[in-house]
Amino acid sequence: MFSAFAGIKNKTASGVFVSAVKIFQDAGRDGGVPDILRENRAGLPVASRIIPRSAGTVALTLALFFVPPQARAAVKTVPASKIVCPAKASGLNATAQQAYALGLAYEKGTCGFVENVQKAMQWYRVAAQRGSRLAAYAMGEFYYASNDGVAPDYPKAKKWFLEAARRGYGPAQLRLGFLCAEHHYDGLKPDFKAAEKWYLAAAKQNAGDAQFRLGTFYHFYKKPPELKKAVYWLTRAAEGGNRLAMFDLARMIADGEGTKKDPKKALMWITKSANLGMPAAEMQLSDMYASGTGGVKKDTMQSFIWTMKVASEPSAIPYWINKAADIIFSGTRQIAKNYPVAFRLYSRAAALGDAHAKARLGLMYLKGLGTKADPALARDYFSQAAAAGNETARHFLDGMKTGAKK
Repeated sequence: MFSAFAGIKNKTASGVFVSAVKIFQDAGRDGGVPDILRENRAGLPVASRIIPRSAGTVALTLALFFVPPQARAAVKTVPASKIVCPAKASGLNATAQQAYALGLAYEKGTCGFVENVQKAMQWYRVAAQRGSRLAAYAMGEFYYASNDGVAPDYPKAKKWFLEAARRGYGPAQLRLGFLCAEHHYDGLKPDFKAAEKWYLAAAKQNAGDAQFRLGTFYHFYKKPPELKKAVYWLTRAAEGGNRLAMFDLARMIADGEGTKKDPKKALMWITKSANLGMPAAEMQLSDMYASGTGGVKKDTMQSFIWTMKVASEPSAIPYWINKAADIIFSGTRQIAKNYPVAFRLYSRAAALGDAHAKARLGLMYLKGLGTKADPALARDYFSQAAAAGNETARHFLDGMKTGAKK
């Protein structure tokens, strides 16, 4: 396996790396993966795309860390068309379209209707029976996502999705792919043949992230794997802007799975994925530049930039936050010490329960590094870190006790 990507598939989150597939394999249950073409409940396309962020400079990277996530990565969204308000007198003589509009109005509490899930489902059911694939999909979503007080019922969800899927509705076909491919849906058994059928149907329509899902299916689920097909569909998804597909495609190209090994091409896709804010790709680039592997020259500054990007992610784990903080705290030939930045980073890791970060905060409060000196807070942080087994904190705590006796 290509050294720069070695171990990605098998290491857990606590071991820093996890594959894009592992991170997002359950994302379908929550509505799919971000930064892709989505469709709302009304079936109206909503294109959401995170604008790529360049590597920038150290100053920019440090600035990014303190800017709220919503400001760091502006999202361009194409708004859905306004909901067409139904005629309240539509009643039982409503057409499929009118019944669907009534269901939507009751679900969202719009057009002067009071939000009422049961009435929404009642009208969606009527609309679906009269041929509305959107209504059938909406019924499936209630049972699939278990929202609004509706208990999850995957067999019922599958029944409604099948109605919509057979009428050619891509999002329903994608949902069926999830239901047929995974093991965690109570009341259902995996059916890989059906999963492939529905993923393929959805992928051909480019519904949601179906192309990425299908590529993943051919790579990790199909027995034996169909690697060329996996590369084909991951490439289509990556070219469409899916950062997860870019990451997995880079790994396959680097390893020569289903395609010819091409380090330059692999580097291109891993960089594109990282520039779209994919944490695993950012981690990979940090390590690649630190070690000079994967087709890049060793570059401490670039490694640091990507480390800071990982640390700035809302989902960053203490390992990466501390890694960035330690560099800033100690400084290098190229990177100046910055105690205020280190203090904020350590505070974030400490809030997640990390003992190393708490020990460093104890030291910073003790010596007034990046914050106002506060012996009481220093003692508190040292005590917490020592209780978690941090020997450095225990040493400083003993020193403070000895000093207090003199």
